[in-house]
Amino acid sequence: MRQLRGEDARFVYAETGHANSNITLVHIYDPSTAPGGRVRFKGLLKYIESRLHLSPVFRQRLLRVREHLRGEEVFLANYADGLSDLPLDEHIADFRRKNVTASFAAVRSWQTFHTVRSADDGIVTGIGQLGDADFLINGGYFVLRQSIFDVIEEGEELVEQPFQRLIDRRQLGVYRYLGFWRSMDTFKDKITLDRMEARGDCPWMLWKKPQAG
Repeated sequence: MRQLRGEDARFVYAETGHANSNITLVHIYDPSTAPGGRVRFKGLLKYIESRLHLSPVFRQRLLRVREHLRGEEVFLANYADGLSDLPLDEHIADFRRKNVTASFAAVRSWQTFHTVRSADDGIVTGIGQLGDADFLINGGYFVLRQSIFDVIEEGEELVEQPFQRLIDRRQLGVYRYLGFWRSMDTFKDKITLDRMEARGDCPWMLWKKPQAG
């Protein structure tokens, strides 16, 4: 066995019951227990492929909870790795006004990529931060009707084929939200959010804000 690299060790030791570093699984392979005393890359791939059906991502989490949602005309779902002060009541009300099958929150990206605008002749006409552009991404907060299950087939990802079917039927809505939204996909994201919490800058903690009225 080999010692964990520094980057891997930081993820492992940063993971606590109150701070998820998005570590879902750690495999430790001991060559002494492998056939012939060696772990080959092909063998590793074969092992992973044999267990993909156990992963929630590949098992389609939404379909797997369908039986628990019977009787719920409308329900919510989210990716669970994003923080926001999104007003859910307004999102739901917007969804009902549009009378669609599904709706999701579209938000500004907080990534540091730059966007580029150019003319047809290849001359740049503008450049700026992605978050400052009129470009929104899927924020991972959904409002759905029971009929969403009628457009999801086995092996499909919600926002790909099923959403395309809804687009064709004009049954997919979007709630544009320009307030606070942050995702935690990397160790850098975790550090940023930890620092915000340390200084008391936590817009997502709505339960700590005074209630109106």
